[in-house]
Amino acid sequence: MKRVHFVWMGLASAVLVAGAANATASSPSPGLVKGLDGGLYLPYKPAVVRETQQALEQKGLYAGKIDGVLDAATMRATADFQRSNGLQASGMPTPRTREALGTS
Repeated sequence: MKRVHFVWMGLASAVLVAGAANATASSPSPGLVKGLDGGLYLPYKPAVVRETQQALEQKGLYAGKIDGVLDAATMRATADFQRSNGLQASGMPTPRTREALGTS
């Protein structure tokens, strides 16, 4: 089973989804984004991604465009930050990650 993370009003909870175990990297469930940890996540708003990119840039972890797009470079930088701060390295700007970055 894969974990699917839902974000609602800034709070996150994990839900196990029986059918998600068969999802592949090339075809995640519609509307979900596959994290670097293999979990499936609801997409984050561009403003959240942009704030994350800015915070990562200020910490010297991200040198890409500040455009609100959750691309591979943003996910790698986010995962690097998560690992170095004892967080699950999903590459996603989760509420815990944003709190550790000081953006929430």
